[in-house]
Amino acid sequence: MESLSKNKGVILLAVLIILVIFVYNTFLSTSGLFSTSDLSTPSIGTEVLKMSEDLQAVNFDQQIFSSPGFLLLTDFSVDVPERPVGRTNPFGNIGQN
Repeated sequence: MESLSKNKGVILLAVLIILVIFVYNTFLSTSGLFSTSDLSTPSIGTEVLKMSEDLQAVNFDQQIFSSPGFLLLTDFSVDVPERPVGRTNPFGNIGQN
């Protein structure tokens, strides 16, 4: 009880701040979680269609693959060795496959 009486002002201030935030978000905030204008049918795929049109406009020069600089490139990739396959259900009981 002694700590409650010492911190009465801090607790009252915290409750007041929480109350102000709640009132602001409930009554004064005009932006909602969802806007119906963002969900209109014409705007759903426009970004994807624009990106598709932009990609179709790209021209790629195929002669780059026959250039001396490309032919001098070296492949340093490493083959991944075949490893044994584990259990069919790794979360199942041990001994019951």
